[in-house]
Amino acid sequence: APWASLLDELAVVAGFVTVGLLVGSLTMDAESRRDERDRVLLAAARSEVRSALDALVTALGARDPALAEHSRRVADLAELVAHELGLDRSQRAAAHLAGRLHDVGKIGLGDDVLQSDQQLSLEQRARIRDHPRIAAELVRSVGGDEDLAETVLAHHESPDGSGYPRGLRGPAIPLLARALKVADIFVAITEARRYRPAATPESAIEELRAMAPDRVDAAALAALESVVAKGWWPPGHLGGHNETSAVAAAPAIVGEKGGSHETQ
Repeated sequence: APWASLLDELAVVAGFVTVGLLVGSLTMDAESRRDERDRVLLAAARSEVRSALDALVTALGARDPALAEHSRRVADLAELVAHELGLDRSQRAAAHLAGRLHDVGKIGLGDDVLQSDQQLSLEQRARIRDHPRIAAELVRSVGGDEDLAETVLAHHESPDGSGYPRGLRGPAIPLLARALKVADIFVAITEARRYRPAATPESAIEELRAMAPDRVDAAALAALESVVAKGWWPPGHLGGHNETSAVAAAPAIVGEKGGSHETQ
């Protein structure tokens, strides 16, 4: 009888263990399925966001092919500058994407601004200075992350607080925005415009040096100089041809402190 009772108790314990293991297995399986579902949904959401961001770039190209080409060059250079700053792959990719998107706020500007070869009026300046804010709003509206929107919004800010649209100073300006700004200015200076020929990379760097450290970030500029010194830019340089193009992008503000080449 004692043995029978012990066997009964062991059978009960074994039953509980079996049920517990079964429940645990089912729970883990359900959690695994939920995790997989969440991964699929997240990937789909990211794909949709990226498609929407790509649509903004496409819209910019349809509005002004030259401006879209300028943005492509800025994106490529901004990614290289981010690399020289020691940023990781995801940050370098973010720099590239921000470069493609930084001027999408100009989509709605009229030809009197985008195609002007004259000094801009105060009203035109006000309109074009609003493009970082519009670009950031467009990025947010299609589900782009806040860091990307902030980079786009801040790409015309200056370390001394003289930039726009918020007058941010020094470290308050996102690092990627600082990298994007020097890339944007360098590309603008080395592109031919209707009203001036393209400058050499050496001349562009000299102009940027004159802007540092007040108008452009010194570390970002040093990284850009390293990119150029290593022969990484322009991409076609080592192939023996000049990839500088006659880009008719938005005109610069003429007569402002620091020269007339900084892009809008």
